[in-house]
Amino acid sequence: MFLGSSENTEAIFELLSSARSIHCAVAFLGGKAAEVLRDSEASIRIVCNLDSGATNPNVVEELMGLGNIQIKNQPLLHAKVYLGDDIAIVSSANLSSNGLGLEGDETQGWLEAGYKVLDHDQLAKIETWLSSEWDAAKPISKEDIKSAKEQWEKRRIARPVQTKHSSILGELRDNPDFFKDKRVYFTITRDCRSDKAEELLDQLRISDGHGMDLDAYEDWPELPGDAYFIDLYYGPRGGFEVMGLFKADGKTVVNDNGTSLFLCRKVESIYGLQLTEVDKGLLKEKIKVLNYDNQDAVYIDMNTARDRLFGKTKDEEEKNTQIQKVIL
Repeated sequence: MFLGSSENTEAIFELLSSARSIHCAVAFLGGKAAEVLRDSEASIRIVCNLDSGATNPNVVEELMGLGNIQIKNQPLLHAKVYLGDDIAIVSSANLSSNGLGLEGDETQGWLEAGYKVLDHDQLAKIETWLSSEWDAAKPISKEDIKSAKEQWEKRRIARPVQTKHSSILGELRDNPDFFKDKRVYFTITRDCRSDKAEELLDQLRISDGHGMDLDAYEDWPELPGDAYFIDLYYGPRGGFEVMGLFKADGKTVVNDNGTSLFLCRKVESIYGLQLTEVDKGLLKEKIKVLNYDNQDAVYIDMNTARDRLFGKTKDEEEKNTQIQKVIL
């Protein structure tokens, strides 16, 4: 029996929720697997592809900690086959990642399909195949989980998520999942670089050959590497300026005087999103909220920034509505 997208999803969850014995070969496991299976009392065996970087190792680790679920790894697996007590589903759908490192609402809009199998002869063949794959699969060690977590993190950062806007703040407000696990931060500084730092940076710009595109943060070793920064200056007298968008260069330079520069390069956009004039106006208006504890130098992740920028009180609601609508 052919299953369209919604029928396919419902049939898989019904099988997983009602069967007393479950045997699956599912290439990529995500958050939905934990949601559906963590309270199950069924006897469950799962073969997944842990090496791909598209299976969430945190979910695998959680499920393996439950007494009724066994999981093995098959690095070549791409199939999605679910077998219950008297039914099987061969499908395009994973649990719940789609193979691109997506989770939760990020997978909305993807079309899946499957086929429900009820014939006893076919069920026997599926059971034989699943048993064979289980025997051939590898046990998962703590070292495997650790390595998989590193691959998962890399894939999450690079995952493709559809954008709703062309502006950074518009996307942050209406599609916060776009920034989930991506290394994007607001940096706010209240002091300028020292003369020694400027001298060192000028020397590096000449030797590097990239001119003014090369920039740096002074004496700030805590900044995360391999990240994008939305750089804001908020002076001690209340002056405000958007310094630009930057990508960490991955290098820190220290001169003989001990001056440390965390190098970065100016970019025009971050994942295709730009900081518009409306964005800049909102940041200027909200800078005290964004840097509410008035720190001299602070970097803020996008989830925290969203709460501070758009977590409005009732008194602010009417005042900011028109400004934020312009971002659309």
